[in-house]
Amino acid sequence: MLQKTKAVLKLLFFLLWTGLLILPQALVLFIHKGKYSYIIPKLWHKGVCLVFGLRYRVIGTPLKNKQTLYVSNHISYLDIPVIGCVLNASFVAKSDVENWPLFGILAKLSQTAFVSRARQDTRKENNHLGRFLKEKKSLIMFPEATSTNGAEVKPFKSSLLAVMFDEPYKHIPIQPFTIQITKVNGEKQETQAQRDIYAWYREEDELVPHLWTLAKNKGVNITLFFHEPLTVAAFENRKSLSKACHHVILESLTYETE
Repeated sequence: MLQKTKAVLKLLFFLLWTGLLILPQALVLFIHKGKYSYIIPKLWHKGVCLVFGLRYRVIGTPLKNKQTLYVSNHISYLDIPVIGCVLNASFVAKSDVENWPLFGILAKLSQTAFVSRARQDTRKENNHLGRFLKEKKSLIMFPEATSTNGAEVKPFKSSLLAVMFDEPYKHIPIQPFTIQITKVNGEKQETQAQRDIYAWYREEDELVPHLWTLAKNKGVNITLFFHEPLTVAAFENRKSLSKACHHVILESLTYETE
């Protein structure tokens, strides 16, 4: 009973915190969409992590003083607040996220770039990402195009990296980073059942029940492992760049960080 009561309180605080910040962020975006427009979303991310016990640790040095394309593996919708506590950047998400209840609104207010995963839309979506890059925004991309169980990294889809080979954007560094679940409820994660408290990857899983399960638990420790930045000039094409990012991210997924 106590566990359920705590979970209910966490969800109520989450809704209250979200409600408090939606209108101020909408007003900010009405007058300004530059670097200061990420301040309120970062506050929201930090509040969400605090409420649900999402503790993060950063290894390596994330680029923060220049426009960057960040490339990462993807485990859960919970990656968003964890990463959002560290980086001031716009996420790249599949287009159907735009229509999710509540979370779609939050994604819009955090200036998410919504893209189609259909092959025939590749050029259109690259042009869409190009508009974000022209505005000097940094982007966070999940090239797996899906979420995974936290113990693997699926092959990357290289199509969205093609925009980085367009002349105006070749100077922008690409920084891969790895998301790793390290502890669940204060214990080192060793089973898939533990990882599933954070990981959200099965088509049959619904978001609200998963969030309820997280709320009933004590929390999850996440490590963000930032790797050395890459440059487009070092690669022949988007596929070779994609493979290089995948390799370094997968390799570090097994590192002992705690």
